Order: sequence, then C-alpha cells, then structure tokens
Amino acid sequence: MKVNRWLTRVGIVFLLFGTMLIIGCSVSDEEALELGYETYMDLIQQEPNETNMEEEGVSLYLPNHLAVSESSPFNMLIEDQQGDQVYLLFHDPAEPKTSSFHLERERELEEDAIIFEVVETDDYLSFLVIKDNADVVDEVDGNVQEIESDEESQQAEELFVLVSIGGVKVSALSTYEELVEDIELMTKMIHSYQLIDVEESS
Repeated sequence: MKVNRWLTRVGIVFLLFGTMLIIGCSVSDEEALELGYETYMDLIQQEPNETNMEEEGVSLYLPNHLAVSESSPFNMLIEDQQGDQVYLLFHDPAEPKTSSFHLERERELEEDAIIFEVVETDDYLSFLVIKDNADVVDEVDGNVQEIESDEESQQAEELFVLVSIGGVKVSALSTYEELVEDIELMTKMIHSYQLIDVEESS
C-alpha cells in the first residue's frame, strides 16, 4: 500500500516536471520577437556569408534547402524545397549599400510596425520591419502585388517581415514560430548580396 502511494507520488512529480519542461521550452510571441530582433542585430554586424549562387548579374548566399524559382533583372522568387515558404527579393543594382532608397519607400510601415529597426554605419544602411498584418502590398517592377493569407494562415497569426540593406530587400510572410529562422535566412541573403563583375565572370 505504502509502495503504491510512493510510486503514485513519484509519477505525479515526474509528470509535473515534464509539463514544466514543455512549458519552459515553448517561446512566447514576445520572446520570438526579441529573439528575431537579436538575430538580425547580431548577423548584420558580422561578416557576410560567402556567396554560393549567381543569378541575374548578382551573387548571394542561399542555404542548401533554398532555390531561386523565378527571376527577372530586379526580382527573385526564392522557395524552400518543401514549397511551404517563399521569399521575395527585390534589388536595384544602381543603389549602393548605403542607399536609403528602400527605407524611404517603406517608412509608411513604421507607424503600425511591431518592430522597425534601422541600422546605419559608414558601410551600409539596413533596416528590419516586422508587421502584424498579412495583407501588405509590395511594389514589383511597377506592378502592385498583394500578399494575402487565407483563413487558416490568418489563424496562425502571420507576420509580414522585411529585411533590407541599401538597394536590396527581401520580404516574406512568417509566423511567431518561424520568425527567428526566417529573419536569420533573410538577413544572411541580403548581407551577402554582391554585383557580379561581368569582365571577371566572362
């Protein structure tokens, strides 16, 4: 009888401990935002990754599970192998890394943004936008394309995320669960962006 009570108490203790571990491992929305911000700030101040992809006169770093699915002289559609995440990259080769071109155009997002962080150094002008709104318009080649979420994705609390350095920016729809990973990938992409020297590549 005493043994059974002891085993029951031990079982309850382990159950409570396991529940605490699960709760402790989950990240709140606020923590996801903070971790995403810290990831951006850390990566933007590091040396960029070596480029491993060339497309439309530019080179940049892409992780192995990402690939360019469509491209034009100023745009790239980048998708993962599963096809469940898409990144839209826009670049203007005429704009240097210190350009405020994209920053001035995206200032309208600042008022409603959860995070609108600008980092300016002698070498570059960069900014991060996180907005709690899936219905955001992004201008591409003079055409306005609307990024919309369906009912299911709206329930997942989609976030509009944009990372930019000078004349290059990349945007995507993310969730609090995927936010840190998306910001990491996006920051690495644009931080590595380089124009290809036509004479050297020929």
